[in-house]
Amino acid sequence: MNTKLDQQNIMVGSLLKAHVALHNLTATEIILTNLTISLVVSYQRPANMRIEKEHTLIFKALLQEKIILASDEICEVPFQFVIPLYMPMMPATAIVKSAANISIWQRINDSDELVILPHAKITELFDTFVALGFKHTALSGYVEKHLSQPLQIFSIRPIKEPYLGVLKDLEFFYDITEDSIEVFIIADKMTKELLGIGKEHNKKKHSKIKFKIMFSEIITTKLISYYIDEILRIVK
Repeated sequence: MNTKLDQQNIMVGSLLKAHVALHNLTATEIILTNLTISLVVSYQRPANMRIEKEHTLIFKALLQEKIILASDEICEVPFQFVIPLYMPMMPATAIVKSAANISIWQRINDSDELVILPHAKITELFDTFVALGFKHTALSGYVEKHLSQPLQIFSIRPIKEPYLGVLKDLEFFYDITEDSIEVFIIADKMTKELLGIGKEHNKKKHSKIKFKIMFSEIITTKLISYYIDEILRIVK
């Protein structure tokens, strides 16, 4: 059994085409049952002061209930599916798995890794944060299980003005639909205590904001800085 993908890199929302190649290398006929295909995401999640590796099943589908292969016969079973818009991307790993039973006690399987690329609008958002002087932290892109689907959270910190020394870091995640993205940002403001100036009492240093961007809009530094500045106004 060999899972063969038409492409190794694919953007969320795109159609992945592939097939499972089956080859009976025995001298007798074999019967395969319950040939399935599944999409799994493998990721590292910070928990209890350590990093834990987890796997989440995105979906599983039955391709064929029964396949009879004569000796040395080769068979290819095609399949295709759309990569979900919420599918986590690097550093998480997507895995396409195929599996089938030869008998009650024997199961064969194969898997291929798939690199998930961000939606073009998400790439535009990332580029805008970089233009504003932010850099991804080591934990950026970690995944949390949220309701029925994984939620990828990105962590960035300012490395130059205008937000260096003002914001400690930003965490953000997004919900993407067919025509828009809703962005959720949680800000950690740089307090006087963090700056080493002295203690600051009874002052809120965490705040969050959410906003929607239509795909027809252009994401600019002016737009994103407006929302970041709005957060700073809230925590003043």
